[in-house]
Amino acid sequence: MKCVKRLSAWLVLLMLAPVAWASQVTVIDNNSKPLANMVVYLKPSITVDLSAFPIPETPQIVRQKDKQFSPYILVMRAGSKVAITNEDNISHHVYSAAGVKRFSIKMPKQSKSDVLQMTKAGEVALGCNVHDWMSSYLKVVDTPFYGLTDKDGNIHFNSVPSGEYQLVVWHPQLQAEAQQQTSQVTLPKKDPLTIKVTADILPIPQQKTIDEFEFWESY
Repeated sequence: MKCVKRLSAWLVLLMLAPVAWASQVTVIDNNSKPLANMVVYLKPSITVDLSAFPIPETPQIVRQKDKQFSPYILVMRAGSKVAITNEDNISHHVYSAAGVKRFSIKMPKQSKSDVLQMTKAGEVALGCNVHDWMSSYLKVVDTPFYGLTDKDGNIHFNSVPSGEYQLVVWHPQLQAEAQQQTSQVTLPKKDPLTIKVTADILPIPQQKTIDEFEFWESY
């Protein structure tokens, strides 16, 4: 009898617990073409046990190679760490003059920066004081449900509890308020979710200079 009561109580708790959702979101433009490298994240309106989604301990890496940043966009959760490497045989000087994390780091050739922790949600725009065409963006989000779309405009979310969410699509060149488009979604959904971005997206700035010469070699 006691076993039956325990089983009944366990079943009630299971029914009350949020159901984990796993599915696909596809981001397209006004012409129904897939949009790659778009930041997509889900901000829950429900209470989520964040202990089930630990922040990664390993720092993410922004590379400087061939006088370019790579990747152009890096998305991470608030509290995550990042480091910057210089893989060129010349000096760089990485800086962020605005946003949620400001810094200025001289980067000798073949070097690596100290680890930086991104404690606040928002954007961090990276530049180089030596090569002013270099640019990159860190997008820091306050949710464990985030990522970048692939070449087909798809992103897959796993273990997302059922409930109400604000779905945000962000890109630094998106010509919308705060460079983002938001929508309210209720999860789970039976079918893949398609989001059409209505605003224009400007081309990513060309990551090279017209004049091929070096200066401040011993910077």
